Amino acid sequence: MLQFDLLTTDPTSHARRGTLTLNHGVVQTPIFMPVGTYGTVKGVMPQSLHDMGAQIILGNTFHLWMRPGQDVMQSFGGLHGFEKWDKPILTDSGGFQVWSLGAMRKITEEGVHFASPVNGDKLFMSPEVSMQIQTTLNSDIVMQLDECTPYETKGHLTTEAEARKSMEMSLRWARRSQDEFARLENPNALFGIVQGGMFENLRAESLERLVEMDFPGYAVDGMDGLAKLRQDPGIKLIVCDVNMPNMDGLTMAEKVRGELRNTSVNIVMLTTENSPTMKERGKAAGIRGWIVKPFNGAAVLNTFKTLAGV
Repeated sequence: MLQFDLLTTDPTSHARRGTLTLNHGVVQTPIFMPVGTYGTVKGVMPQSLHDMGAQIILGNTFHLWMRPGQDVMQSFGGLHGFEKWDKPILTDSGGFQVWSLGAMRKITEEGVHFASPVNGDKLFMSPEVSMQIQTTLNSDIVMQLDECTPYETKGHLTTEAEARKSMEMSLRWARRSQDEFARLENPNALFGIVQGGMFENLRAESLERLVEMDFPGYAVDGMDGLAKLRQDPGIKLIVCDVNMPNMDGLTMAEKVRGELRNTSVNIVMLTTENSPTMKERGKAAGIRGWIVKPFNGAAVLNTFKTLAGV
Protein backbone atom coordinates (compact mmCIF):
# COMPACT_ATOMS: atom_id res chain seq x y z
CA MET A 1 0.00 0.00 0.00
CA LEU A 2 1.19 3.48 -0.84
CA GLN A 3 -0.67 6.75 -1.23
CA PHE A 4 1.07 10.05 -1.86
CA ASP A 5 -0.86 13.27 -1.29
CA LEU A 6 0.67 16.52 -2.53
CA LEU A 7 0.03 19.30 -0.02
CA THR A 8 1.82 22.29 -1.52
CA THR A 9 4.50 23.28 -4.03
CA ASP A 10 6.94 26.17 -4.37
CA PRO A 11 6.37 27.94 -7.72
CA THR A 12 10.01 29.12 -7.82
CA SER A 13 11.62 25.67 -7.44
CA HIS A 14 11.01 21.92 -7.48
CA ALA A 15 10.34 21.91 -3.71
CA ARG A 16 7.09 20.36 -2.49
CA ARG A 17 5.41 19.08 0.66
CA GLY A 18 3.37 15.93 0.86
CA THR A 19 2.29 12.94 2.91
CA LEU A 20 3.17 9.32 2.17
CA THR A 21 0.63 6.87 3.61
CA LEU A 22 2.06 3.38 4.12
CA ASN A 23 0.85 0.25 5.92
CA HIS A 24 2.49 1.26 9.21
CA GLY A 25 1.66 4.96 9.18
CA VAL A 26 1.99 8.34 7.52
CA VAL A 27 5.31 9.97 6.59
CA GLN A 28 5.63 13.72 6.04
CA THR A 29 7.82 14.52 3.04
CA PRO A 30 10.56 15.56 2.65
CA ILE A 31 11.85 13.53 5.60
CA PHE A 32 15.15 12.41 7.14
CA MET A 33 15.33 8.60 7.43
CA PRO A 34 17.57 7.24 10.23
CA VAL A 35 19.57 4.16 9.20
CA GLY A 36 19.09 0.93 11.16
CA THR A 37 21.36 -1.44 9.20
CA TYR A 38 21.21 -4.46 11.52
CA GLY A 39 17.67 -3.99 12.78
CA THR A 40 18.44 -1.10 15.10
CA VAL A 41 19.56 2.51 14.79
CA LYS A 42 22.94 2.20 16.47
CA GLY A 43 23.03 3.71 19.96
CA VAL A 44 19.40 4.92 19.81
CA MET A 45 16.46 3.22 21.56
CA PRO A 46 13.15 2.93 19.64
CA GLN A 47 11.44 5.24 22.14
CA SER A 48 14.15 7.85 21.58
CA LEU A 49 13.47 7.67 17.84
CA HIS A 50 9.79 8.33 18.56
CA ASP A 51 10.72 11.23 20.84
CA MET A 52 12.97 12.70 18.12
CA GLY A 53 10.07 12.67 15.69
CA ALA A 54 11.45 9.97 13.37
CA GLN A 55 8.69 8.77 11.04
CA ILE A 56 10.45 6.10 8.96
CA ILE A 57 13.70 4.18 9.33
CA LEU A 58 15.84 2.10 6.99
CA GLY A 59 16.91 -1.54 7.31
CA ASN A 60 19.53 -3.43 5.30
CA THR A 61 18.23 -6.55 3.53
CA PHE A 62 21.66 -8.11 2.95
CA HIS A 63 22.96 -7.72 6.50
CA LEU A 64 19.69 -8.86 8.09
CA TRP A 65 19.76 -11.92 5.82
CA MET A 66 23.29 -12.71 7.02
CA ARG A 67 22.46 -12.06 10.70
CA PRO A 68 20.11 -12.85 12.39
CA GLY A 69 18.57 -14.47 9.30
CA GLN A 70 15.11 -15.06 7.85
CA ASP A 71 14.02 -17.66 10.42
CA VAL A 72 14.59 -15.25 13.31
CA MET A 73 12.85 -12.43 11.46
CA GLN A 74 9.91 -14.71 10.69
CA SER A 75 9.63 -15.67 14.36
CA PHE A 76 9.18 -11.98 15.24
CA GLY A 77 6.62 -11.45 12.48
CA GLY A 78 9.03 -9.24 10.55
CA LEU A 79 11.41 -6.37 11.18
CA HIS A 80 8.88 -4.22 13.04
CA GLY A 81 8.47 -6.83 15.78
CA PHE A 82 12.21 -7.53 15.90
CA GLU A 83 13.16 -3.94 16.60
CA LYS A 84 9.99 -2.84 18.40
CA TRP A 85 9.20 -0.12 15.87
CA ASP A 86 5.58 0.43 14.86
CA LYS A 87 6.10 3.10 12.18
CA PRO A 88 7.12 2.62 8.52
CA ILE A 89 10.36 0.94 7.44
CA LEU A 90 12.18 1.01 4.09
CA THR A 91 14.57 -1.82 3.21
CA ASP A 92 17.16 -1.72 0.46
CA SER A 93 17.46 -4.69 -1.89
CA GLY A 94 20.96 -5.91 -0.97
CA GLY A 95 22.29 -5.00 -4.42
CA PHE A 96 24.96 -2.57 -3.28
CA GLN A 97 26.20 -4.89 -0.54
CA VAL A 98 26.71 -7.89 -2.84
CA TRP A 99 28.28 -5.62 -5.49
CA SER A 100 30.71 -4.23 -2.90
CA LEU A 101 32.04 -7.73 -2.09
CA GLY A 102 34.36 -7.42 -5.11
CA ALA A 103 36.30 -10.62 -5.76
CA MET A 104 34.01 -12.55 -3.40
CA ARG A 105 31.07 -12.32 -5.83
CA LYS A 106 30.15 -13.11 -9.45
CA ILE A 107 27.34 -11.15 -11.13
CA THR A 108 25.37 -12.88 -13.91
CA GLU A 109 21.98 -12.37 -15.55
CA GLU A 110 20.58 -14.91 -13.12
CA GLY A 111 21.75 -13.03 -10.03
CA VAL A 112 24.80 -12.77 -7.78
CA HIS A 113 26.79 -15.75 -6.48
CA PHE A 114 28.99 -14.81 -3.53
CA ALA A 115 30.76 -16.03 -0.42
CA SER A 116 29.21 -14.94 2.87
CA PRO A 117 31.41 -12.33 4.57
CA VAL A 118 30.27 -13.84 7.88
CA ASN A 119 31.24 -17.51 7.52
CA GLY A 120 32.26 -18.07 3.89
CA ASP A 121 29.13 -20.02 2.90
CA LYS A 122 28.31 -19.99 -0.82
CA LEU A 123 25.13 -17.94 -1.28
CA PHE A 124 22.99 -16.64 -4.13
CA MET A 125 21.03 -13.38 -4.37
CA SER A 126 18.56 -12.82 -7.20
CA PRO A 127 15.63 -10.44 -7.70
CA GLU A 128 13.37 -13.25 -6.50
CA VAL A 129 15.44 -13.97 -3.39
CA SER A 130 15.60 -10.27 -2.52
CA MET A 131 11.81 -10.00 -2.77
CA GLN A 132 11.39 -13.10 -0.60
CA ILE A 133 13.67 -11.71 2.12
CA GLN A 134 12.00 -8.30 2.07
CA THR A 135 8.56 -9.93 2.23
CA THR A 136 9.70 -11.74 5.39
CA LEU A 137 10.94 -8.41 6.77
CA ASN A 138 7.50 -6.90 5.95
CA SER A 139 9.03 -3.50 5.19
CA ASP A 140 6.62 -0.80 4.02
CA ILE A 141 8.85 0.20 1.10
CA VAL A 142 10.71 -2.58 -0.74
CA MET A 143 13.49 -1.82 -3.23
CA GLN A 144 14.08 -3.78 -6.43
CA LEU A 145 17.37 -5.65 -6.81
CA ASP A 146 19.69 -3.65 -9.07
CA GLU A 147 23.30 -3.77 -10.20
CA CYS A 148 25.37 -0.82 -9.01
CA THR A 149 27.32 0.45 -12.01
CA PRO A 150 30.92 1.24 -10.99
CA TYR A 151 32.62 4.50 -11.90
CA GLU A 152 35.80 2.59 -12.56
CA THR A 153 37.21 -0.92 -12.16
CA LYS A 154 40.93 -1.25 -11.43
CA GLY A 155 41.62 2.09 -13.10
CA HIS A 156 39.38 1.42 -16.10
CA LEU A 157 36.65 4.07 -16.39
CA THR A 158 33.25 2.53 -17.15
CA THR A 159 32.27 3.25 -20.75
CA GLU A 160 28.79 4.26 -21.86
CA ALA A 161 28.35 0.86 -23.52
CA GLU A 162 29.27 -0.91 -20.28
CA ALA A 163 26.97 1.34 -18.25
CA ARG A 164 24.13 0.66 -20.70
CA LYS A 165 24.61 -3.09 -20.39
CA SER A 166 24.46 -2.78 -16.59
CA MET A 167 21.44 -0.46 -16.70
CA GLU A 168 19.50 -2.78 -19.00
CA MET A 169 20.13 -5.75 -16.72
CA SER A 170 18.87 -3.69 -13.77
CA LEU A 171 15.72 -2.99 -15.80
CA ARG A 172 15.24 -6.72 -16.42
CA TRP A 173 15.81 -7.34 -12.72
CA ALA A 174 13.21 -4.65 -11.99
CA ARG A 175 10.63 -6.63 -13.97
CA ARG A 176 11.62 -9.87 -12.21
CA SER A 177 11.42 -8.12 -8.82
CA GLN A 178 7.96 -6.86 -9.77
CA ASP A 179 6.78 -10.31 -10.86
CA GLU A 180 8.02 -12.01 -7.67
CA PHE A 181 6.61 -9.22 -5.47
CA ALA A 182 3.19 -9.85 -7.06
CA ARG A 183 3.49 -13.65 -6.78
CA LEU A 184 4.21 -13.33 -3.05
CA GLU A 185 1.16 -11.05 -2.70
CA ASN A 186 3.27 -8.60 -0.71
CA PRO A 187 0.85 -5.91 0.55
CA ASN A 188 3.53 -3.21 0.73
CA ALA A 189 5.07 -0.91 -1.93
CA LEU A 190 7.88 -1.83 -4.36
CA PHE A 191 10.13 0.96 -5.69
CA GLY A 192 12.23 0.91 -8.84
CA ILE A 193 15.81 2.23 -8.86
CA VAL A 194 17.29 4.46 -11.56
CA GLN A 195 20.65 3.30 -12.90
CA GLY A 196 22.95 4.36 -15.74
CA GLY A 197 26.23 5.19 -14.04
CA MET A 198 27.65 8.64 -14.72
CA PHE A 199 25.74 9.06 -18.00
CA GLU A 200 22.78 11.43 -17.70
CA ASN A 201 21.17 10.16 -20.92
CA LEU A 202 21.19 6.60 -19.59
CA ARG A 203 19.73 7.68 -16.26
CA ALA A 204 16.96 9.54 -18.06
CA GLU A 205 16.24 6.45 -20.18
CA SER A 206 16.30 4.22 -17.10
CA LEU A 207 13.77 6.46 -15.36
CA GLU A 208 11.50 6.57 -18.40
CA ARG A 209 11.45 2.78 -18.75
CA LEU A 210 10.86 2.25 -15.03
CA VAL A 211 7.90 4.64 -15.17
CA GLU A 212 6.49 2.48 -17.99
CA MET A 213 6.55 -0.46 -15.53
CA ASP A 214 4.28 1.60 -13.24
CA PHE A 215 6.08 1.29 -9.91
CA PRO A 216 4.41 3.21 -7.06
CA GLY A 217 7.73 4.98 -6.36
CA TYR A 218 11.27 5.44 -7.68
CA ALA A 219 14.69 6.11 -6.12
CA VAL A 220 15.63 9.55 -7.54
CA ASP A 221 17.37 12.01 -7.81
CA GLY A 222 20.71 13.82 -7.53
CA MET A 223 19.32 16.95 -9.21
CA ASP A 224 17.50 17.98 -6.04
CA GLY A 225 20.59 19.69 -4.61
CA LEU A 226 20.88 21.89 -7.71
CA ALA A 227 17.22 22.85 -7.52
CA LYS A 228 17.51 23.85 -3.88
CA LEU A 229 20.67 25.86 -4.53
CA ARG A 230 19.00 27.73 -7.39
CA GLN A 231 16.18 28.59 -4.99
CA ASP A 232 18.51 29.67 -2.20
CA PRO A 233 22.07 30.61 -3.33
CA GLY A 234 22.89 31.37 0.31
CA ILE A 235 22.98 27.69 1.31
CA LYS A 236 26.28 27.12 3.12
CA LEU A 237 26.72 23.34 2.91
CA ILE A 238 25.78 20.52 0.52
CA VAL A 239 26.37 16.88 1.51
CA CYS A 240 26.18 14.45 -1.41
CA ASP A 241 27.20 10.95 -2.52
CA VAL A 242 28.93 9.74 -5.67
CA ASN A 243 26.20 7.12 -6.13
CA MET A 244 23.09 9.29 -6.44
CA PRO A 245 20.48 8.47 -9.11
CA ASN A 246 19.63 10.79 -12.01
CA MET A 247 22.65 13.00 -11.30
CA ASP A 248 25.68 11.70 -9.40
CA GLY A 249 27.38 13.79 -6.73
CA LEU A 250 30.46 14.59 -8.84
CA THR A 251 28.39 15.91 -11.74
CA MET A 252 26.26 17.91 -9.33
CA ALA A 253 29.37 19.52 -7.79
CA GLU A 254 30.71 20.40 -11.25
CA LYS A 255 27.39 22.01 -12.19
CA VAL A 256 27.29 23.98 -8.91
CA ARG A 257 30.68 25.51 -9.72
CA GLY A 258 30.14 25.75 -13.49
CA GLU A 259 26.47 26.32 -14.40
CA LEU A 260 25.51 28.12 -11.18
CA ARG A 261 28.92 29.78 -10.75
CA ASN A 262 28.58 29.27 -7.01
CA THR A 263 32.03 29.14 -5.44
CA SER A 264 30.99 29.88 -1.87
CA VAL A 265 28.90 26.84 -0.91
CA ASN A 266 30.86 24.05 0.81
CA ILE A 267 30.40 20.64 -0.82
CA VAL A 268 31.20 17.47 1.12
CA MET A 269 31.18 13.97 -0.40
CA LEU A 270 29.93 11.27 2.00
CA THR A 271 30.37 7.99 0.15
CA THR A 272 31.68 4.44 -0.04
CA GLU A 273 33.77 5.35 -3.10
CA ASN A 274 37.49 5.89 -2.54
CA SER A 275 39.25 5.82 -5.92
CA PRO A 276 42.04 8.37 -6.56
CA THR A 277 40.48 9.23 -9.95
CA MET A 278 37.18 10.19 -8.32
CA LYS A 279 38.93 12.20 -5.62
CA GLU A 280 40.92 14.14 -8.22
CA ARG A 281 37.73 14.90 -10.13
CA GLY A 282 36.11 15.98 -6.86
CA LYS A 283 39.03 18.23 -5.97
CA ALA A 284 38.83 19.86 -9.41
CA ALA A 285 35.09 20.46 -8.80
CA GLY A 286 35.83 22.23 -5.52
CA ILE A 287 34.64 19.47 -3.17
CA ARG A 288 36.07 20.47 0.21
CA GLY A 289 35.67 17.22 2.09
CA TRP A 290 35.70 13.54 1.03
CA ILE A 291 34.49 11.24 3.81
CA VAL A 292 34.42 7.48 3.25
CA LYS A 293 31.85 5.30 5.03
CA PRO A 294 31.86 3.93 7.68
CA PHE A 295 32.65 7.08 9.60
CA ASN A 296 32.62 8.58 13.09
CA GLY A 297 29.29 10.35 13.41
CA ALA A 298 30.36 12.92 15.98
CA ALA A 299 33.49 13.87 14.03
CA VAL A 300 31.52 14.24 10.80
CA LEU A 301 28.90 16.38 12.52
CA ASN A 302 31.62 18.68 13.86
CA THR A 303 33.07 18.96 10.33
CA PHE A 304 29.63 19.92 8.97
CA LYS A 305 29.14 22.52 11.69
CA THR A 306 32.54 24.06 11.00
CA LEU A 307 31.94 24.28 7.25
CA ALA A 308 28.41 25.64 7.73
CA GLY A 309 29.61 28.18 10.30
CA VAL A 310 27.24 26.89 12.99
